[in-house]
Amino acid sequence: MAPFTVSVIVPVYNGSRTIRDCLEALLAQDYPQDHYEIIVVDNNSSDATPRLVSAYSRVTLLHQREVQSSYASRNQGARCARGEILAFTDADCQPAPDWISQLVKPFSDPHILAVGGMVKDSPPSNLVEAFLGEVSSLGNYHQAPGQFLRPLLTANAAFRKTAFDSAGGFNENLYTGADIDLAWRLQLDHPDCVCYSTAAVVFHHHRSNLKSMFRQYRRHGFGEVFLDAMYQQHAGYPRTLRYQVRQIGKQGIALLTYLRSFLFRLVRSLWRRDRKYLAQPLLWFVAESGNLWGKLQGLWVTRGLKVNPALRQWQDPGG
Repeated sequence: MAPFTVSVIVPVYNGSRTIRDCLEALLAQDYPQDHYEIIVVDNNSSDATPRLVSAYSRVTLLHQREVQSSYASRNQGARCARGEILAFTDADCQPAPDWISQLVKPFSDPHILAVGGMVKDSPPSNLVEAFLGEVSSLGNYHQAPGQFLRPLLTANAAFRKTAFDSAGGFNENLYTGADIDLAWRLQLDHPDCVCYSTAAVVFHHHRSNLKSMFRQYRRHGFGEVFLDAMYQQHAGYPRTLRYQVRQIGKQGIALLTYLRSFLFRLVRSLWRRDRKYLAQPLLWFVAESGNLWGKLQGLWVTRGLKVNPALRQWQDPGG
């Protein structure tokens, strides 16, 4: 059987710090070179990203200027793709050399429409990156408890192009959570069509400062509530408004705990000079407060999960 033809699609916004490592890893894949293409879609970058990408002759550079959304960028890449399989990763990821080979293997089963791979941490360069590596759920997203259906993350996922097109691709109205939404829509129409390949690995660079970490966790909280508003009417959906209110209460109490812990450690740091020991509760406070703020905003704009957020367009605030 001939190998699948694969289109690798990478959206990018101001990714000059990591895009070269990503592209070098993609160009070094052990998959037959004449059976895969690399498409980068720039989403209005203001840094050197377009110039850096243009230096690679084997990479197709597209531009998404109309909508500030990574999902709109992915859809644009998919419309131009020639492969039977659409493989997605992010500009801050470095795929392992056998990533494509491992990611497409499950598609030998004609019932499989989408595959998710593993997301592992790149070596940290500071305390923020180290913290996110320790607490981030990216590495075990496929094992997260209480899931409605199997989730997929576009840091490492692939779809049959025919299934992707039939489903309408990613919902461009959403700037977060549209990858999980697409995976769930596929499974509602085709049960057991999504699987995981733990041998398909990408290494992910985490956010490196408190501001971007706060925005990331805000995005996660916002996206979680959006999915709740979109899917709460489906039988077996696990998160209700009551569930989220309880979680918000617990998170508020946790914030107070982190503050007390930080103040206690601040006093102890007068004789215990350990930056990680002092920073840990502060890092937790930033992550938890970002997630909490995102959930509160999500509940507000969905009017307590009563309004479907997918019916209007949400611009990505960045970060």
